[in-house]
Amino acid sequence: MCLDARTFTAKNGKSLEAKLVLVQGNYVKLLNEEDGQAIWVNIPLLTDHDQNFIKKQGGQARTMKAQYENALALLRDGQHDAAAEAFADFVAAHPRSDLADNAMYWKGEAYYDQGHYSDALA
Repeated sequence: MCLDARTFTAKNGKSLEAKLVLVQGNYVKLLNEEDGQAIWVNIPLLTDHDQNFIKKQGGQARTMKAQYENALALLRDGQHDAAAEAFADFVAAHPRSDLADNAMYWKGEAYYDQGHYSDALA
């Protein structure tokens, strides 16, 4: 999940222009737009407005993670065609996700395992 940049504000008034990358428990990973550094922030330290935004986006993150895990499960179960398609769908739906590069790798593995070497390179 990597959304467009927005300003996140802490309850102490400090603000940061960043992209929401990942929601995990009570923490959120933000990508600082100024220096490109990723930071973890304790969600309760943010304003109520930002906490509500994160809750809404967190649901999307869990759905995205579930989609990725489902594709991985298909691969582990030997369903290579279905896994390759699921990984391709994941990348199409979430091209800027932290998991997109992993999905591309596993899609290639699914094709390679079947001997579809040219597809594995694409």
